[in-house]
Amino acid sequence: SGVLGALQQEKAKEVETEIKSIYSKASLVLLEGQDVNTVLEDYCVSKEIDIIVLIKLKKTLIEKLFSSSFTHQISYQSTFPVLVLK
Repeated sequence: SGVLGALQQEKAKEVETEIKSIYSKASLVLLEGQDVNTVLEDYCVSKEIDIIVLIKLKKTLIEKLFSSSFTHQISYQSTFPVLVLK
């Protein structure tokens, strides 16, 4: 988790900088927990979030066959509006 976590944090900072260059009030938040939908919903309620914006990443064929779509899951289960960018 150490090296991977550091790489994820570095990439997250790059993405946040790019997002803020487009819309200064936007922010990137990394959340952790067992049930992603519950963690995301709780965060949105606590921070009075208006909309969830997700970036859909390309998956390899193997990933498509053996993993579920986080974006799909959140877009159907969330009680908040969700905008999905490709």
